[in-house]
Amino acid sequence: MGTSNFCTEDARCVYAISTSYEEEDREFVYDEFIVEDTCNNVWSELKKIISKTNTMDISNSVYNGYDFLRSYPGHSLGEISTSMHIKEIDIEVEVIIEVLCISGYYEGANLDYVVKFRDEFGQYSDNIENAIQELIDCLKYGDIEIPEGKAKEDIVNIIEEAETKLREKEEELRTTVENVFGMFTDAYKVSARFSNGEIIYEKCEDKETA
Repeated sequence: MGTSNFCTEDARCVYAISTSYEEEDREFVYDEFIVEDTCNNVWSELKKIISKTNTMDISNSVYNGYDFLRSYPGHSLGEISTSMHIKEIDIEVEVIIEVLCISGYYEGANLDYVVKFRDEFGQYSDNIENAIQELIDCLKYGDIEIPEGKAKEDIVNIIEEAETKLREKEEELRTTVENVFGMFTDAYKVSARFSNGEIIYEKCEDKETA
């Protein structure tokens, strides 16, 4: 049985970090610090970009380990986030991307991320559909106040219509992170997957989605 060298969560390409390089005499050299240097460079670049905006926040990870598959240990670099305010019901929804570095099964590593949504009631969701449904459930159980002159059905429509703006916020974060990943890694997508677990990768063109 073959095993894929890389494992990804939400990144749309495999952003691979090679831990070896070829010298002029065609000898390959292993450098264990390449992954650490790449992670530091990526995080520094994200900080620089986000410091110039007033719509995003960035925070360092408060822990090192990441609960991923046992064969692919990894660590969290930190989180970047943005938020959307649904003014009709005065509710804030936060879109969060946790930036990860995942070890390769055989060699190297890859940069990855997970997308999360958090509402002001402290509820986390891993996709937009669930995030919207959580708000509708809050409305159902009386946690969201219905404005005067509005019916419950009106608020359900307002929450559902917020999905489009939430997707725009998610895409803004994804694009920011993936553009920086692309500056320091080689981006691949899966071109073939075999029944024995073996995977063949090919380069992503212009960081296209995998």
